[in-house]
Amino acid sequence: MHLIVEPGGRRIRFRHGMTLREILAEHDIFFPHPCGGRGACGHCRVEFQQKAPEATPVERKLLGEEQLARGVRLSCRTHPEDGSVVRLLGAEQNQFVFTLNDQTATAVSVDPAVRKVTLKIELPTIQKQGDDLDSLLEQLRLNGIIFESPGPRIPPGLLRRLPAILQSEPGLVTVTCDEQGLIELEPGDTREQLRGVALDIGTTTLAARLVDLSTGTVLSQTATLNSQSSLGLDVINRIEYCRQEPQGLQRLQERVLEDMRSMLRRLLDDSAAQPESVAQVVVVGNPTMMHLLLGVNPRSIALSPYTPVWTRTLRVTADRLGLSLASGCEVVVAPAVSAYVGADVLAGVVASRLAEQEKLSLLIDVGTNGEIVLGHRGRLLAAATAAGPAFEGAQISCGTWAAPGAIDQVSIDDTVQLRTVEGAAPIGICGTGLVDATAELLRLGIIHPGGRLLPRDNIGPLAAPVAERLLQVNGQPAFYLADSAGQRLALTARDIRQVQLAKGAIQAGVRILMREMGVRYEDIEQVFLAGSFGQKLRAANLQRLGLLAEIESSKIQPIGNSALAGAQLALVSRDDLARMDELQGKIEYIELSAYPGFTDAYTDALPFAETPLPA
Repeated sequence: MHLIVEPGGRRIRFRHGMTLREILAEHDIFFPHPCGGRGACGHCRVEFQQKAPEATPVERKLLGEEQLARGVRLSCRTHPEDGSVVRLLGAEQNQFVFTLNDQTATAVSVDPAVRKVTLKIELPTIQKQGDDLDSLLEQLRLNGIIFESPGPRIPPGLLRRLPAILQSEPGLVTVTCDEQGLIELEPGDTREQLRGVALDIGTTTLAARLVDLSTGTVLSQTATLNSQSSLGLDVINRIEYCRQEPQGLQRLQERVLEDMRSMLRRLLDDSAAQPESVAQVVVVGNPTMMHLLLGVNPRSIALSPYTPVWTRTLRVTADRLGLSLASGCEVVVAPAVSAYVGADVLAGVVASRLAEQEKLSLLIDVGTNGEIVLGHRGRLLAAATAAGPAFEGAQISCGTWAAPGAIDQVSIDDTVQLRTVEGAAPIGICGTGLVDATAELLRLGIIHPGGRLLPRDNIGPLAAPVAERLLQVNGQPAFYLADSAGQRLALTARDIRQVQLAKGAIQAGVRILMREMGVRYEDIEQVFLAGSFGQKLRAANLQRLGLLAEIESSKIQPIGNSALAGAQLALVSRDDLARMDELQGKIEYIELSAYPGFTDAYTDALPFAETPLPA
């Protein structure tokens, strides 16, 4: 037998004779029953849109004739029929509006893979023998929570604390669990304290959010530089470090784990949350970062045929990674497509809803590795380019990440105007500022379309406040931006070359995917520009560099860190968590290094736009 549950159109199976409350509990669909399912309050109202069962005496007493005629019944009393369609009234309130950018807002049902339930436990007595664990599991069963065979997962730490917790508040306890077993046990009613952590482990930066799993809202968030960077700026350098250094893999793993622990402490402190309230962590990142996180040598990723050790979803307990959270908290390592298109990209596809789009759409995740996904509901193609970390402020002589004081906007008229993160004193330039500065210098003719930063004698008339910023660094042309702690921050010819290489790699990848899909630029109806710097990026300036110059700027939507946003969705919605696994098998990966003509496409994409765009 089956029925359809709205909102969401979820089709679920059930056994004859079950109440709707029992059916929902068996499928872990949250719906409140204030009186505990005794039929006393009348608040668990649902509306049958097809095949409404006969009303029970209790329903006739608590519901008016008008509601009964509409198909309104009580979840705890009604017995659905095969083929019933039922709407959970008030379930729309159990949603949060997920906003990825100004143009994107999606209502997402709050349905995490983990849940909390508060129980009144009848402890064993001399007359009624038993054990503490079975008493707990029996109460869970009576509340509709039945674990998969052969038995529930029980964290050892929870077992050790079980007797004391059951005795602490005359049997009133809150259990955190998922479909496989128990996660945490706390005295009293702590249902309002159900937390999860979304984590994006980038090559250059890490970002994390503490999420309230009851509402889907973000309680706190933080970011930090990836401390592995001092041992290797990009994934290839870190793989090489593992190969050359006997303790290289261990050092890289410990660095990222310490970054995670530090971020978790900040998240918990900022929101005054307890570590044991964190019941699940969802981690995304590129495959090399995921291998290093779990202490698995990624050397095969750098060697043809570029084979990762795994690509499927993995689950490890938090304590295995040295994270002190709920006793049975799992770290879900999201799946990857290939050695260079990882969970961060899949998370971005989920967050942008690209796989559900009828429009031909392009997702570009601009980071140390430039990942690209092109397609729509019918077909998705993906590729990765070695863009380098320039767009994240790395390998730039005065570069920095988007910390307070980072120059994140540059505009040049008769003078040079700079904006810094949080208005702090300049410390360097981050990705968005770098794009702005390069585009402005191109517009003014200070940078040649071929990529050369020109000396003063080769440049036309400039306003004096701009011209006086042209200088020499080590005998090469440079452009002065600001002073920082007594040192000059200036863009050099080498810095411009790094921007050019990063832009060219991504542009070539886009062109290859378009060729493989058999489409032209004018066929692309929307572009999602992801990455840690995407939200503040001025798309017109990126186009001035030549990237996406053939696409109308109105079609380009910067969406920020879509990887972290997708991880947040996977925490809050089990459907989105499952969607990552589905997408893994649907996305077609194109290995650019083996693609005929890629070298020519890359060379052709290196110059900046020949025709200046309107100012």
